[in-house]
Amino acid sequence: MNMNRCILIHFDYGGYYSNTGGGYMEWNQSEARIYTLMMKTTVEDVTYSEVVRSICKKMKRDEYANRLKLSYTPKEDHKHRPSIIEDDEDLCAYIMTCHQDQSGNILHVEPLEDVAENMESEEVARNESADLCE
Repeated sequence: MNMNRCILIHFDYGGYYSNTGGGYMEWNQSEARIYTLMMKTTVEDVTYSEVVRSICKKMKRDEYANRLKLSYTPKEDHKHRPSIIEDDEDLCAYIMTCHQDQSGNILHVEPLEDVAENMESEEVARNESADLCE
């Protein structure tokens, strides 16, 4: 296999971000396992839709029924703000960043229904906290 035509993407599936205060974000893993995709293509040829399709296939999810939110935390961002991957250009930047600094940034994958549930629970927690402060 020609390794110049192979991209490895390590990802955590099903976790979520939480605000730790002071503008800092933290990724919370859903399980103690990291998954790996091996894309037999070049950085220039890999597409966002291909990665989403491969993640869905690996996780045995229907790619048409479920949407995914892809993100990562850039190594140089000390506040741990997530960088969202929404298209081919974002994906290419993520892959190139991983290869250039050999950081092995883990791709964070959130199923959108889980994202909505997480946002709702954080909103409830904020409202309860605000009620306590009054």
